[in-house]
Amino acid sequence: MKVSALVSTYNSSNFLPGCIDDLIGQTLFQKGEMEIIVIDSGSEENEEEIIKSFQIIHRNILYLSTPKRESLYSAWNRGIEITNGIYLCNANTDDRHKEDCLERLSDALDQDC
Repeated sequence: MKVSALVSTYNSSNFLPGCIDDLIGQTLFQKGEMEIIVIDSGSEENEEEIIKSFQIIHRNILYLSTPKRESLYSAWNRGIEITNGIYLCNANTDDRHKEDCLERLSDALDQDC
């Protein structure tokens, strides 16, 4: 796995489908070289159902939830514990990326090593 994308969510069900669609559209995800880890930090909305609908088709999407709200950094640290990627990025639920964004960034990091 080349890239792990962390998505922390709290009451953002309106933005989450677009976020996941955007990440699924990444060239690295299409090549099977990227995973998406969604950390639901005690949300009161339907994020779990949204993610389950994507997991039916895509096995590289993982879902974690906590019973109560935690800080963004605590949520990211929880996600980091289960990542498999060489590189790590965060993807906020209202972020959108050019389809080759993460591939280009990770390739640049590869060449810098």
